[in-house]
Amino acid sequence: MASPQLRKLAKSIDAKLQQNTDVSAHLVTLERVLAEQERLRQSMQSVEDQAGRRMRSLVTHKKLQDIAGAQQAEMRALGGELDRLRQRTYPTFVEQQLGALAPDAKGKLWK
Repeated sequence: MASPQLRKLAKSIDAKLQQNTDVSAHLVTLERVLAEQERLRQSMQSVEDQAGRRMRSLVTHKKLQDIAGAQQAEMRALGGELDRLRQRTYPTFVEQQLGALAPDAKGKLWK
């Protein structure tokens, strides 16, 4: 009943179905590999992002330390200037202690 041409086509169909099954299995494997590669790429990018954020944080911290140091130096300079101006405006009088006076001056103070 079945002609040789029909049998040949049936074999060809079976072979193509087997090829499709093999390709489908290979496609699943490739999808898994691709998903793993994407996960690794994201992980590496995440590590690079963290390193970049850490570096920016360190640079910012260093800049802030430099600014703080400059401000401290400026405060010291301004404090010195303030003392200098204060001494010029309000002279201080040195008080002598009784022990530092001559012996005859001690007696005059108490009389």
